[in-house]
Amino acid sequence: MVDESVEVQRFPPSNGRFTGYLGLAIGPAVLVLAGVYGGLGPALVVGVALFEVVVWLVMLRPAVWVEGDVLVLRHLVRTDRVPLAAVTSVVVRHVLAVFAGERRFVSPTIARSSRQLIGEARAARRGSRPSSWLSEVTAPAGKGVDQADFVEQRLRHLAEQARLARGVAARSPEQEALLGEAGRTTSWPWVGVVVVLAVALVVTLLV
Repeated sequence: MVDESVEVQRFPPSNGRFTGYLGLAIGPAVLVLAGVYGGLGPALVVGVALFEVVVWLVMLRPAVWVEGDVLVLRHLVRTDRVPLAAVTSVVVRHVLAVFAGERRFVSPTIARSSRQLIGEARAARRGSRPSSWLSEVTAPAGKGVDQADFVEQRLRHLAEQARLARGVAARSPEQEALLGEAGRTTSWPWVGVVVVLAVALVVTLLV
């Protein structure tokens, strides 16, 4: 659970969730059609349930947010927590990549499309889009600011502020030592749900 006394900043996904919600809608539609045409059986029900869970985990559960001075990256069944002061670099390409010392943390929640990347490469060759580690975006995405740009620059700024607050020099042994505070947890209940449904599907198909 998130401590209510800690400031939380959530970053909406840049790639949209339409496909995920569409996937969730497909399951009930399949069951209704199967019921109408008399093809509703245990294997189909279990299979649809497994499909719905997988869609949720793959397309809708991943998220990125900041809790106080900690960056949280939630994946399918695991969650990474990275001290912002330990972050040395942030870049958004096809995925969000956060570098801390020798480690790399990624999330597909924030991403740039291939079209955006090609356009940026052309702009960079023309020298029309300089970038800086210390650049700060304060305007919220959606008001003339690209979502990927906003997240990239915002995380860079928050990492810089966290480092200064701790009095840690960039790329120093002290900063690298902060990686010891990074943690990874696994959501075993979700793992259990997937395993149970997968086993149940195999059993219903064999019976």
